[in-house]
Amino acid sequence: MSDRLLENTVKIILERENDMFFVEWDLLTQNQKRALKLIVDANGTKIYSKENMLKFNFDASSLKRAVEGLLQKDMIDHSNGKFYLQDPLFEYWLKKTN
Repeated sequence: MSDRLLENTVKIILERENDMFFVEWDLLTQNQKRALKLIVDANGTKIYSKENMLKFNFDASSLKRAVEGLLQKDMIDHSNGKFYLQDPLFEYWLKKTN
């Protein structure tokens, strides 16, 4: 598969799923939205580092509550010390829209 074909396919899928992603996004609290952005920005590692929390304006307890909420909603998961979004297309959409 060529890069151009893959890029066009992803674009079509994102256009089709765009409304659903916006609905999911709108159902999150502001802290959960910032936590998702932090997780994506940090590639899921060291999310509780002082640098990452300062960058996204979190204290440890607020970030912990946001992450717990995202885990309960099955938006993210945690494995081998790394957090990741359950839906890679949602992560890609998030990177493109924010």
